[in-house]
Amino acid sequence: MDVALAGVHVLLVDDRVGELHALMDQLEAMGMRVSVARDGLQGYYRALAVAPDAILMDVRMPGLDGFGACRLIKTDPATAAIPVLFLSAAGSDDMRVRGLQEGGSDYIVKPCVPLEVALRLSIHVMLANAMRHTLARPPERRSRPRLPPTQGRADGSAQVHAAMRFICRNLTKPLTLQGIAQVVGVTEKRLARLFQKHLGLSVMAALRAERMEVAKRLLRDSPMSVTHVAAKVGYANPANFATAFREQVGVTPSVYRLQVRRQDGA
Repeated sequence: MDVALAGVHVLLVDDRVGELHALMDQLEAMGMRVSVARDGLQGYYRALAVAPDAILMDVRMPGLDGFGACRLIKTDPATAAIPVLFLSAAGSDDMRVRGLQEGGSDYIVKPCVPLEVALRLSIHVMLANAMRHTLARPPERRSRPRLPPTQGRADGSAQVHAAMRFICRNLTKPLTLQGIAQVVGVTEKRLARLFQKHLGLSVMAALRAERMEVAKRLLRDSPMSVTHVAAKVGYANPANFATAFREQVGVTPSVYRLQVRRQDGA
């Protein structure tokens, strides 16, 4: 089977992400981009913001559990088309059946085989893409990314989702407001207004926040050096990265890594 997952964006929703290193390594080795949320409600909001191609969802989480988050995702037109694959240690027959009844496309029981999860993701992403192509009218030739399923809405959320999706897939590049607006197909002023309306942030603040979220995950869950992490999130100069990280998080990258590892070991 030809697994064509390079560039696919997967949202992993799990309150114990630290236990899934092997899975994240497998997905990233296959060219996928992995974002993380640590509870169901955060997962729903991140799905709205970044419009991932697929979601891997734990079931038992504090606050809103995976079933509740899946219901929100499947009843919101902005996220309904995203395949949700449950990934849980709760593997009874009743739980697996309920997961499918709640709208899940698949149910994978932990402990999982990372390559199997990647192959299942491949199947569901391809099916979702095929369904979108079947339902959509023949698209005009265009150079910018296809907008998510909300493109018919007049509130501008489609442009915000498209911009965040572009940002998430191009974090290593020197992005500008002008460049992002051109990709999405709106003026800089309109994109700035839409970001304030839907996210309460400027475009560049959203870009910095996304870079810092990815940096925190890499510092927490990978052995990468701070210099390597900086490059992964678009900072050629590690000193500039350290300054930006401290302004956003409150501590330097090295101190953050020490703190989270002490907490995990407590």
